[in-house]
Amino acid sequence: MYKIFVAIKIIIFSFLNAEIYRGEIIAKIGDDIIFKEDVIERAEYTPRPLYCRGNSSIDKKIIINTLIGEKLFSKEWKEFNTSINVENYLIGRKNQKMRDLLFYEIIKKDSINYKKYSHWYKFSDFKYDIQYLSITDVNSIEKVKELIALGFNLSDIYKEMVGNEKTLPTRESITMFNLDNIALRESLYEKKLYPGDLVGPVKTDDNIYMFYEILDFEEVINLSQNNKEIVYNQISELIARQSNEKFYKNFVKEIMTGLSFTLNAKQFKLFSKYVKSWYQEDQLVSFNKSKNNIEENLQSEILLELNNHSISIQEVLEWIKVHPLEFRKGYYEKMPFEVQLKYSLADLIRDKELNKVAIDRDLNNHPIVINEYRMWQDNYKAMKMRDNIIGNVELSSANVPKELNSYFNHLTKKYSDQIWINVEAVESLSLSSIDMFVLNDKGPYEINTPIFPIITSHHQFDYGRILE
Repeated sequence: MYKIFVAIKIIIFSFLNAEIYRGEIIAKIGDDIIFKEDVIERAEYTPRPLYCRGNSSIDKKIIINTLIGEKLFSKEWKEFNTSINVENYLIGRKNQKMRDLLFYEIIKKDSINYKKYSHWYKFSDFKYDIQYLSITDVNSIEKVKELIALGFNLSDIYKEMVGNEKTLPTRESITMFNLDNIALRESLYEKKLYPGDLVGPVKTDDNIYMFYEILDFEEVINLSQNNKEIVYNQISELIARQSNEKFYKNFVKEIMTGLSFTLNAKQFKLFSKYVKSWYQEDQLVSFNKSKNNIEENLQSEILLELNNHSISIQEVLEWIKVHPLEFRKGYYEKMPFEVQLKYSLADLIRDKELNKVAIDRDLNNHPIVINEYRMWQDNYKAMKMRDNIIGNVELSSANVPKELNSYFNHLTKKYSDQIWINVEAVESLSLSSIDMFVLNDKGPYEINTPIFPIITSHHQFDYGRILE
């Protein structure tokens, strides 16, 4: 039997309030705090085991006991120092959360102009199929515009300029809501377009210009008044997100002004060859194994110049251990791998600069950032402790091995005077029973929270103290 999960990608903006305001405290374990939002994310953003999948009082107590147990199991894992690979991962997670908070800090200053996008409310039912031409050479733009003026369609222009019969990339069933390119969304929904309309150039980012042609148009009429209200609210949220992302992009542009890097063509070609070999049919092979493909004598070679500072292949490999390469989606995926890799390196350098800005604002010491680091660290150490207790046992979603329940009960007694539980807040929790797997749409680490751990099915609070 195959289990079907609802996979959801989230945009950072959508969870702004949840990220900044963690809600009331559910439990304290020594200096560690479990907030209401922590419980919701851990319980709803990954599938829960069968024995606590519901929303009953017993289910909720098992969930809280599990999250408390994770902290306690972590305390008992005596190998305090994690491996360098795990530490790199934890630092990467911490940096990503730090950049998320920087985003929130910046967009606080954005004054959203809803009137500027008021036409979106009447265009929200429009759905388009397009074909598009992406251009990185600014000098080619005038040539394309000349051919458009002569009556050429986009396919003919592509054949004229490239000299082959390859077809242009297309994208179907575009809506205002499934388009992740803010410049293209703004252009496509500026006015009503019809099949055959050719638009451009639209400047997206990093000096990429796009011309697109409408292949098909459909207007989906929404007759339900209730749905109309829902869509209206969705458009309002989308306008706010559009405005915030544009505002933040301008901030990033200012940060990056004056920063430039050039690639050593010979070494980059070699580096690109090895990086490409790390990817196999949508599955990334183990980086720590595959990086050894690069001979040690080549790792000292200079890969790029960053503001006149020479950066070796080895140094870039060290960067990637903390910040995995992140390849852009959409029309970038149609580009040659070497071009995609250039943008990936540019994004890596950008994020390193944003890390500096965030640290200057002391966001590396923000409680949410510290909490992110500890959550992933505790999960790793707790799973190590669990394996140490039960060995190589295949765990079931239906029940918990008695050894784990016994160990959990032992630890709750041992640490009882360090544990406080907000029983009233636990009872007031309302949790979804729908299996979901939430992915983060921003940053190199897509998985939003650790997998919900099988630690205990104990459903009583017969330890600790009541937290008022």
